[in-house]
Amino acid sequence: MNDKEFKERTEDAEQAAQQLCDSYYECLDKKRHQIHRMYAESSILIYDGKRLKSQDEIKKQLNEGDESNHRQEK
Repeated sequence: MNDKEFKERTEDAEQAAQQLCDSYYECLDKKRHQIHRMYAESSILIYDGKRLKSQDEIKKQLNEGDESNHRQEK
């Protein structure tokens, strides 16, 4: 892979990561009841020291939290 290809792939990865972050925080802020769908059934999330080992555990924990309003500065 040459430098140009590496740069293009890096930029594509950064764009994909930004889109994922934007989607995640939009869901967390506006559709929290659906946030568990962004995790696979076999996902593990460490949240406030708690180990959550399924979509159901993740959904329960994140839905118990206060409402949020995230914004990202670019």
